[in-house]
Amino acid sequence: MGEIQGFLFFDLDGTIADSGVDICTAMNEVLAEMSITPLSDSERTRLVGPPLQDALPPIMQPRNIDISQLQNIIDRYRQIYKAKYLPHTRAITGVAEVVRQLHAEHYVLSVVTTKPQPQAGIALRATGLMDCFVTVVGPRENAPTPKDELLQIAMSDVSARLQTSVNVTSSWMIGDRHFDVNAAHAVGATSVAVMWGHGDQEEFASARAHHIVHTPDELLRLITK
Repeated sequence: MGEIQGFLFFDLDGTIADSGVDICTAMNEVLAEMSITPLSDSERTRLVGPPLQDALPPIMQPRNIDISQLQNIIDRYRQIYKAKYLPHTRAITGVAEVVRQLHAEHYVLSVVTTKPQPQAGIALRATGLMDCFVTVVGPRENAPTPKDELLQIAMSDVSARLQTSVNVTSSWMIGDRHFDVNAAHAVGATSVAVMWGHGDQEEFASARAHHIVHTPDELLRLITK
């Protein structure tokens, strides 16, 4: 690797991986098995991003699903998602080219996601982009971990792998939800909110995102300018 230009930490679902439809379809299959009303459009948006342990209770409550069923629903969802959808994860249109360009220009790329780490690795490999990333950091299954802690773990892992100090002033957290923006603020990194995922302008403004970009090309220009 040539001289490092910066450290880029990417969220996965909705930022790199076009997985939102698959996640919601798998969850609707679980609800159908239970003869429960499928997800509304607003619920689909809220489902992708936070850990399922946090995202599901507001979906369960209006359907009168007892909270004791939470883990059973998560387990069944993961069975369906991992078997039918995860191995076929696609990169979001335009993102793969930007990721490869940033990698070629000597930026250090990592994934930081609330998706369980084994699933995240499978998803990233399915997009064909694994070779561009130094590390993939996510929680263990059924062990939700705050995004800022995962980001700190990723920064430490990059430092250890490359035997170099990760300079927070040249570190960027790139994602499509306020969790990503909040994580960047917590560690002192620059936050970039992307509009092609599951968040919206109001969410990012409330979280005080440093930058908001609308296309992958805009992201590339912002980072490399």
